[in-house]
This record gives sequence, C-alpha cells and structure tokens, in this order.
Amino acid sequence: KINGGNFEYDEQLIVSNLASQTAVAVENDRQHLDAERTYMETVSALAMAVDARDKYSRGHSDRVSDLSVKVAQKLGLDTEAIQDIKEAAELHDVGKIGMSDEILKKCDFLDPEETQIMHDHPVIGEGIIKPVRSFARLCDIVRHHHEWLDGSGYPDKLKADQIPLGSRILAVTDSYDAMT
Repeated sequence: KINGGNFEYDEQLIVSNLASQTAVAVENDRQHLDAERTYMETVSALAMAVDARDKYSRGHSDRVSDLSVKVAQKLGLDTEAIQDIKEAAELHDVGKIGMSDEILKKCDFLDPEETQIMHDHPVIGEGIIKPVRSFARLCDIVRHHHEWLDGSGYPDKLKADQIPLGSRILAVTDSYDAMT
C-alpha cells in the first residue's frame, strides 16, 4: 500500500479478482490470435491449392505477387502498401477454390453461366479473407482486382480512380502473367 500498511481482506479480494480477470483477458487474446493465425494459414493453404490445381496456373500467385511488388516499388509506394499488395496478390484467386475443374481448366470460351461463376471469384475471395482481422486491409484489393479503368470489369464496374491502386497494380500483373 502507498501508506505502507497491510492490505485489508476486501482489498486483497479486489486485487485477486482484478488479477484473475486480467489473466482471463490475456488468455482470451492469446487464443484469438492463435485462431486467427490458424485461419490465415488455412486461407494461404487454400490459395496454394487453387494454384496447384493445374499445370498452367501453378506458381501464378507467386509470380503475380513478385511482379506486383516490383511495380509497387517502382511507383515508390511505402513499405506497408507494398506488403499489402504482396499479400493480396498471394491470395487474389482464393475465391476459385470451390469452382469446378470443368470451368477452371476449360480450353474453350466460357458460356454466360460459367462466366458469371468465374466473375464471382473476387467476391468469394473477399468473403474468405474478411473474417481475419489482419486481412481486412486486403479485402478491397482482392475484391477489385478484375475492375478495369473503363468500368467494364467486375464485380462492381468501378472506373479509374474508384479502383484501389493495389487492385489496379494486381489487375495488370495478373493479366500479364496469364498472357505470358
């Protein structure tokens, strides 16, 4: 005690209760972080599974991530923005996880129904990563990586500066990797 005296029973009880509540709060936070880390690892594994589904897309997310980082660095973006773009690029196609191989591996043009299914993957991907608090900053980049400057992209038909810069970078590097 400040005055040097002994703690009374009621005071000891208050301190004991406070210590117990603090311990519970610390343990809850640790468990939450563990659960979030596990979810992050699961989402990353799903993204790698999408990438590995066929020989043409194997390594796609890594290549897009590397290219996106180089573009972001060349543009002089700050370290945090570059990290966000890198992580979003690694996860950008995770929404394809539930799509059939018939659509993903189709060598011919997609019919309108298949095209709509394919156009849903950015929204599905956003939904997969959204529950992770530390992925929240990536949601817009993942959702809008198929938007085009003229507004003809998807899912929201955004135009020009309405599209987040990270999404614009990802759209270019994603297209480049797909074409090459």
